[in-house]
Amino acid sequence: MARAAYSVTMDDTVIRAATMDDREDVIDSLTSAFAADPLMSWMTRSDPLDPTRVRLFFEAILDGEFQKGVESTYVAGSGSGASIWRGVGDKGPSNMGVLKSAPSYIRVFRSGMGRALRVVSAIESTHPKEPHVYLFYVGVHQDSRGQGLGAALLAPMLERCDTEGIPAYLENSNPDNEAFYARLGFVQRGTISLPKGAPPLVPMWREPRNP
Repeated sequence: MARAAYSVTMDDTVIRAATMDDREDVIDSLTSAFAADPLMSWMTRSDPLDPTRVRLFFEAILDGEFQKGVESTYVAGSGSGASIWRGVGDKGPSNMGVLKSAPSYIRVFRSGMGRALRVVSAIESTHPKEPHVYLFYVGVHQDSRGQGLGAALLAPMLERCDTEGIPAYLENSNPDNEAFYARLGFVQRGTISLPKGAPPLVPMWREPRNP
């Protein structure tokens, strides 16, 4: 589901396709948004989370996405939020891309690397086989919450899904966000069997709505 450069204004907030020039803003907003993520804390064996390690994680994630040469990231014009998607058939970075990122992930997870790998394995084994777009990450900087940016960041891709008749999928690591995703049309789909002691991670599926 490749796309050209895209921008939309929603309630005076410009949501647009991110470029390398937006790298720092995207990383900053996602680092802030996941500063207290329970699953990240469990995988890294750190509570409270070390923001340096969270930032390093999203640097590796974003650089891997950009290296594919696929436009898959949206950013709020002010840099206060971002969403990373994977289109139909996009399986993520190449094997070479994964190898390049490996040193960063080792620095992020340290003694929790085994936990992280088991979580990734569980996620991959549950991932739907039918065509869909995948919401990899979405986050709003803590200083900009409560302004509707989360929904705005998802709207461009969800509108495309509705127009083209394509489902969307995500994994929710924060139970407080379930109602938010439900309002956008996502419903729980099965379960992900994580290692013992891990916080829940809920798979959610969205059928396209009539445009």
